[in-house]
Amino acid sequence: MDEIKSKDCLVCFLDILGYKELMKKNESFESIYDSLKYTISFHNGELKKMALPSEIKDVADAMHVQVVSDSVLFILNLEKYHTTQSSKNHEFLCIRQFLSSVAAFWGDFSKKTNVFCRGGIARGDYYQYNIYNEKNQFIFGSAVSVASELQEKADVPRILIDEELFDYIKSLDGAKDVEKIIPEGADGYYLDIYHFYGESHKQHLKEDLKKLANGIKYQIRENKKERKILNKYCWLQHYHNLKVQQLGMDKEEGCVLTDFTFII
Repeated sequence: MDEIKSKDCLVCFLDILGYKELMKKNESFESIYDSLKYTISFHNGELKKMALPSEIKDVADAMHVQVVSDSVLFILNLEKYHTTQSSKNHEFLCIRQFLSSVAAFWGDFSKKTNVFCRGGIARGDYYQYNIYNEKNQFIFGSAVSVASELQEKADVPRILIDEELFDYIKSLDGAKDVEKIIPEGADGYYLDIYHFYGESHKQHLKEDLKKLANGIKYQIRENKKERKILNKYCWLQHYHNLKVQQLGMDKEEGCVLTDFTFII
């Protein structure tokens, strides 16, 4: 496995919510592994097929993924984009593609498993060393620490963005739609996962939204006696319905969730 020694990396730290409960229900490790592997490899494969500039398409190869128990890390080394003027001009588009890949994982994994993630994304140094051999990895760095702290702060199924990272992205050439991708909430910046669904074909969009709605409905039913957990998915239900309305899909059958009191 490759070693990474970078002073400038993007790190997304995702926490799979309800992972312990999945294990208690005798969900096989193989099924979780298969879902993770399929979701990551499918999106990377699709990205390579798209008609994109080579610098952006390279994100699929440049992005590293680490999975440890209920945590998933996405890593993109930004140092390579500082070497040439051409690369620097494409840096925002590459970061945008990284964020799109993270959003795609969040959505695709949820649609496949009815399980959601919370997370954080930060920029900073990142080191991934082999210990004795490549099978043993030592991972550390400021980007990991800050991203991990953000995912704990997120609390509900969303992905928070470090403020310094937001300011950096905003300063890059071509970063015109950054506030749409990373809006500001009451407690900081977050990745608007549904923003990227707006770039889908309407039929695909409808199917995606229906599957996400079914996943939220499933979690609300499963956790109806767990008030603290239920509140997380009531928040997600409200966010989902708001984004469905903004996407103009609120009239489509199955896309909007009714009030959770009627679902239960």
